[in-house]
Amino acid sequence: MQGLTRDKASSRHVYTVGNIVNPRRYDAIKAFEAYCKGHGIVFESFMKMSPVVYLRFLRAGRIPRGVSLRSIKPEDFRAMIERSSATFDFANHQSQSGHTMRTFENLCGGKKIVTNNHTVRSEAFFSEDRIFVYETLDFTGVEEFLEMPLADPDAEFGEYRIQAFARTLLGLEAAEKAA
Repeated sequence: MQGLTRDKASSRHVYTVGNIVNPRRYDAIKAFEAYCKGHGIVFESFMKMSPVVYLRFLRAGRIPRGVSLRSIKPEDFRAMIERSSATFDFANHQSQSGHTMRTFENLCGGKKIVTNNHTVRSEAFFSEDRIFVYETLDFTGVEEFLEMPLADPDAEFGEYRIQAFARTLLGLEAAEKAA
């Protein structure tokens, strides 16, 4: 995510890549896809589904459309991100606390984030030009959000990069402060 170019993105282009482990995420992606189609927004999604989950859908009488049993190719993933100005985020688990990796990857990659995680509003990195929080699949306002320019398009949020996480995890920051 750190080496991606930031000058190829269209303001009305959103992407999501993720595993479908339950119908809620699949339904959210399909609902957002319908919203985008009705508002002239390009939305690309890559949904990976395991054979077990695919069979669960079929047993429930649902035929999942637009899913893959394989992972996205790295070059396709990179191209999708680079063409997009924003990502669509939906936490897979109702009990999830904290934020998805998608949030931090895209925050550090200079992308806008459309998410259902309302706790993000209390974070230091939150700004209304960068993060849009939707409720119960109501995407009203996303179109205007995508058109709003970033106040600081060059922000990199280094404190949330993987290097900072690894330094904290390994205790290197504490060791450096003690030295």
